[in-house]
Amino acid sequence: MKKIINLIIIFGLSILLYGCTDYKLVGEVEAVVISKEYKESYTTTMPMIIPTGKTIITTMRSEIHPEQYNVELKYKDVSTTINDKRLYESVKMQDKVKVNYYTSEDNKNKKIRYESKE
Repeated sequence: MKKIINLIIIFGLSILLYGCTDYKLVGEVEAVVISKEYKESYTTTMPMIIPTGKTIITTMRSEIHPEQYNVELKYKDVSTTINDKRLYESVKMQDKVKVNYYTSEDNKNKKIRYESKE
């Protein structure tokens, strides 16, 4: 039984390590704003049933979701969505924004990352 558990752990770790990709910074590029979306803050409430000995108490659990200022940026075939109020308020559709462009060692995976300038 211990051997099976050890094999499962080794198999799981190998899958996790295989999924890790190292990226290197290629340089700074200009990505295009392809969409902007504002989502208001909202609260969801769910009932929770808590057994307390002989009785059951039903309470409400609330979860607050903060507002979002999503800006989708695209450079070549790579896109990303940024939740940043300053960026959202300062750009329009089709504007260009400076982002860092990263690629993996084998050039199969690429990503862009916006660094806010505060």
